[in-house]
Amino acid sequence: MAYIGKTPTAVPLTSGDITNGIITTAKIADDAISAAKLASGVGGKVVQMVSATTSSSTTVSGDGSFTSTSLTANITPSSTSNKIIIWSLGGEADTGAATHSMQPSIFRGSTNIGNATAGMNTVYGTGTRLQGNPTVGVVDSPNSTSQQTYTLKIKGGGGTTTFNANSCQATIILMEVTP
Repeated sequence: MAYIGKTPTAVPLTSGDITNGIITTAKIADDAISAAKLASGVGGKVVQMVSATTSSSTTVSGDGSFTSTSLTANITPSSTSNKIIIWSLGGEADTGAATHSMQPSIFRGSTNIGNATAGMNTVYGTGTRLQGNPTVGVVDSPNSTSQQTYTLKIKGGGGTTTFNANSCQATIILMEVTP
């Protein structure tokens, strides 16, 4: 830039010189701001949360296949890239066999998210009574914006096993989060 007379003295730019709205997002390079520089709560946000509870019990016999409990909830993801965090809490297991177990697992529709044989954990017991809290948690990537149904299913191992045997309150929590 040309000047008439003396060249002005350079003065450093300060944050006070930049008013709100002067710099638009179009003027910021894509790699100029890292995730570490973002404010707390930006990225990894919880988009929505749903939950359901039951006090109904479900009984299975022997070493059969996974059986649905009444613990189920629906969620409709807002983006195909979002994840669903699933927690199933509570629900006492009870059985009368000498050696027994219960394997809980979370299913998305008919898809077992856990291990096909052992589910997501195993509650073991010996003697005449098994009591345990079959709590499970998992992160799922449904890659869909259609409604998803998540259900806790159980499988017994030996004798008769009852989920929610004493009508405890069992809860399933679904949280959609951004990556």
